[in-house]
Amino acid sequence: MKILYFDCFSGISGDMVLGALIDSGLKIDVLRKELEKLGLKGYSITTKKVMRGGLAGTKFDVLLNTKVKSRHSKSLKEILNLIDNSALEPRVKKLSKDIFHNL
Repeated sequence: MKILYFDCFSGISGDMVLGALIDSGLKIDVLRKELEKLGLKGYSITTKKVMRGGLAGTKFDVLLNTKVKSRHSKSLKEILNLIDNSALEPRVKKLSKDIFHNL
């Protein structure tokens, strides 16, 4: 078993988590493939290497298509329904929902 520890001394956001996971070996193509299973439309993701304060990392961005009408935020209930109705593997669904409940 591998354990990942985040030292969030000044906080961390979702894009920062994904950038760190990519730097730790998560393949962007694998991430894209899994995200497609959610059935969401009107977005794309980009990554680029950056240097900030002497630290190297990956900048992760979600770009929204302005032509697609969508709210930018979803309630917990909506997120859980999205996960339940997705094509994700059952184990991934359970882990994802557990994470959102803990947040």
